[in-house]
Amino acid sequence: MTSVYRARLLGATPEYVCLRRIEAPTTGDTFSDLELIFCCGQNDVQAQPVPSLSVGDVIEYRHGLWLVRCVGFRKISKAQYAYLESLNPCERAFSRLARD
Repeated sequence: MTSVYRARLLGATPEYVCLRRIEAPTTGDTFSDLELIFCCGQNDVQAQPVPSLSVGDVIEYRHGLWLVRCVGFRKISKAQYAYLESLNPCERAFSRLARD
């Protein structure tokens, strides 16, 4: 089965958060689904006029927010998302939330 997800591209521009629509197959396993969403969020898989999904971006999945980390994903709260959004784009990818 294929589902549609949204990703908030926090590193795309300093002025605003860019949204990306991603169609990806679902497996029922959270981390497998997130990996598939990440892969399908690349422009060489689903070309779109917005940047590919990258470290520091946030995937909306099952009513939660999942941060794309250097390795893997991390579920974050709305407060943590607000903190990330307050940083400049370069700081977002290197924040403790994305690294640790």
